[in-house]
Amino acid sequence: MKLFLLFVILVGVSHHASGLEVYEGAESVLLPCYLHDLPEDPVVVWSRNDLNPTTIYRHQERAKSHVPNQRFISRTSMSPDALETGNFNLTLNKPQVWDSGIYTCSILSDGLKVEERQVELQVKVPYTFPAEAWVLLILVIAVALGLSIHLWLNFIPVSKVELKEGMSSVVLPFKTIIKLPVGTTVEWSRSEPEPMKVHVYESSDLPVKQDQMYRDRTEMETDRLKHGDLSLTLRNPCYRDRGTYICTVHKDSKILTQKVVRLWVKDVLVEMEEWSTSVTLPFKTTRELPEGSTIEWKRIKPQPMVVHVYENDRDQTDEQDEYYRNRTKMNDNPLESKDLSLTLTKPGLSDRGTYVCTVSHDGDILTQRAVVCRIKEVLVEVKEWEKSLKLPFKTTHTLPEGSAIEWKRTEPKPMVVHVYENGKDKPEKQNEQYRGRTKMNDNPLQSKDLSLTLTKPGLIDRGTYVCTVSKDGDILTQRAVVCWAHVFSDVVVEVNESSKSVILPFKTTRHLPSHVRIEWKHIEPEPMVVHVHEDGRDKPEEQNERYRGRTTMNIDPLQSKDLSVKLHEPALSDGGTYICTVSHDEKLLLQRTVLCRFKAITVVVQEWSESVTLPFKTTHELPENIEIIWKRTEPEPMIVHVYKNGRNHPQAQNAYYRSRTNMDRNPLQSKDLSLTLTKPGLSDRGTYVCTVSHDGDILIQRAVLCHIKGV
Repeated sequence: MKLFLLFVILVGVSHHASGLEVYEGAESVLLPCYLHDLPEDPVVVWSRNDLNPTTIYRHQERAKSHVPNQRFISRTSMSPDALETGNFNLTLNKPQVWDSGIYTCSILSDGLKVEERQVELQVKVPYTFPAEAWVLLILVIAVALGLSIHLWLNFIPVSKVELKEGMSSVVLPFKTIIKLPVGTTVEWSRSEPEPMKVHVYESSDLPVKQDQMYRDRTEMETDRLKHGDLSLTLRNPCYRDRGTYICTVHKDSKILTQKVVRLWVKDVLVEMEEWSTSVTLPFKTTRELPEGSTIEWKRIKPQPMVVHVYENDRDQTDEQDEYYRNRTKMNDNPLESKDLSLTLTKPGLSDRGTYVCTVSHDGDILTQRAVVCRIKEVLVEVKEWEKSLKLPFKTTHTLPEGSAIEWKRTEPKPMVVHVYENGKDKPEKQNEQYRGRTKMNDNPLQSKDLSLTLTKPGLIDRGTYVCTVSKDGDILTQRAVVCWAHVFSDVVVEVNESSKSVILPFKTTRHLPSHVRIEWKHIEPEPMVVHVHEDGRDKPEEQNERYRGRTTMNIDPLQSKDLSVKLHEPALSDGGTYICTVSHDEKLLLQRTVLCRFKAITVVVQEWSESVTLPFKTTHELPENIEIIWKRTEPEPMIVHVYKNGRNHPQAQNAYYRSRTNMDRNPLQSKDLSLTLTKPGLSDRGTYVCTVSHDGDILIQRAVLCHIKGV
C-alpha cells in the first residue's frame, strides 16, 4: 500500500525549472517566491495578468491580507512571518484546471516595485482510478503499475521547448510506444495564437495541406516513424512560430495518441523611467546577415505601428508611423556590426508595449527578436473615507507658459479627472464624478509640482490615472499613477442562475441613530448605486437604472438592525463585490462587503468527440421576439451563436464557429436554450455565456465552463 501511495504522489506534482505541474484534485500547490534582502515596509502582491481583477493575493504589515479575485477566495495563504523572513511562497489550495497560468510575485516598497518573480503553473486533469482497483489489497502494486502504463498511453503529454534567437532549427519532440497501424495519419497543427496546419503525413508528407507559413520548413524522418518517433523539425524558427502545437495521430477518425508541445520565446524586458532621455531596445545577433537585408522594428501591441525600417543600407523614414518619426536611431552599419538595437528618444507612457524586430531577405525571415517595454509604476493606496488622497507628480522638466495639464483615469472606465489650462482649472471639462473633489497647486507650471489631490476618496476611485502635460499638441511629459484599494469580502454569497432572488446579508448589533444613510453599491466590476435608504425611506431616484425596481429592504432597518438588501431576478451581470456603507453627517459608522458569485456549470469533453452540449434549460416564461446570444468570454471573446426573430443568424457568428453550432428548433416553446458544438477541439475551451434579452433588457443568463479533457 505504501508503494501505491508513493506512485500517486509521484504523478501528483512535478517541478520544472520553468514552472510547476500539478494534477487537479491535489490538496495544494506551493508557488515559490523568496527574497533574501528585504526592503523597508515591503508589500507582496501575487497577480495573474490574464485575469480581472489581476491581483489574487496581497500581504503587508498592519493590514489584513486580502484576495480581490473571487476565484481565489479561501484558497490562498502565505506564511504569517513572511514579511520578516522573506518567504513569500503562496499556497494555492485545491488547484483546478482554470488555475493554469503565469503567476507574478511582486515585492513593493514605498509604492515602487523592487523585485519580481514569475511562476508558470499548469494544472492537469488526472486519470480517475477505476473502482475495481481497490477490491483486492494484494493487487494494489500490480494495479498501480498498470495504471502508470495506462496514464502514459492515454494522457496527452505536454512538453515545453524554448526557442532561442539564432537557432537554425528546433525539434518538437514526440515519441510513442504505441504500434501504429498501416494507413495512420500524423497531423501537426498550431492551436494558438492563431490556428494553422503545420504538417500532415499520410504514408508520405502532404505539403498541399500545410499552411503557407510552414511550407518547405518542416520535416519528419520517415525511418524514425517506424520506431514511434513522430517528432517534427521546424527550420529557420523565429518569434512568429511561438505558440501551442498539437500532434494528433488518428486512423479513420479514431484518435490513437496525441502530444502537446509549447514552443515559447523568452521576451527581453526593458523598464524605463517616464520621459528619460532615451531607451534602447536591445538586439545583438550572431547570425550572418547578407547585404540587402531589411530590418523592420514594429510595435505589435497595444496598437500595431511601424517603428523603424532599415533597407538598402539606409533608414526609410517615410515608412515609419508618424508617432515615431525623428525619435528612433540605429547604428550606422547594423548588418555588419550585427547590432540591430533601436534607440527611442523621449520615451513616454504611449511607448509601452511589445516590439518585434524582423530581419528578412528576399521575403525570407532570417531572425526575429521581441522586446517588452514597460514603465515603472507609481502605486498609491485608496483608503475609504479618508479626507483626501494625493496622486504624486513632481517633474524636473522646464514647463513653458501656456502648457496644458490634464489628469485622466484610463481604467477601469476612462474619465477626465482634472484639467488645468490657460493658467486656471477647467471644472466644466471634468467628469461629474470628480467635480468639486480635485485640487492642484496654485501655480503648477512654475513649481513643477503637478500632483493632484482627490478629496473623499472611495473604492470607486480605484484605477490607473495618467497626467499629460502638453503644448500646442506636443506632449512634454507624462506620469502614470495606479490607485489600488483593499477590498475585503466579509461574506460570500453563491447564487444559482435559476434563483428568483438573492439576499446580500448585513445584520448589526450596534445602535444606529436616526437619520443615518444606508447605501449599497456594486463596486466591481463596474461602480453602481444599488439601493439607498435615508430619512426613514428608500430613495429609488438615486439608484442606478439597472437596479431600479429590483431591490428591497426591511421596512424599518434601523430598528430591526437588519440592513440586508434583497436583489430580485439576479443575472450573471450582478456578480461581483457589493459594499454597504452606513454614515451619519458624512461620518462613517459601519461598512460591510459582500461578494456575490454565481455557481458555474462545468462541461468536460474529450477532444475530437462528435459534439459537446453547453446545457441551459430554463423555467422562465420567455416572450416572443427575444434574442438569444451565446458568447465565449475567455480566453478570447467571440460570438458563438445568435437566435433572433425566430431563426438563427449565422452571419452574426464568428467565422470559427460557423456551421458548427446548433440549437433546439423552437427554444422559446421548449425552454431549452442549450447549444450543441460539433467537433470540439482544444481551441474551444473557455467560458461561454448565454444571454437572453428582450428590447434591450436582460431576462436571464447562464455561464458554462468548457474544458477539453487531456490538457
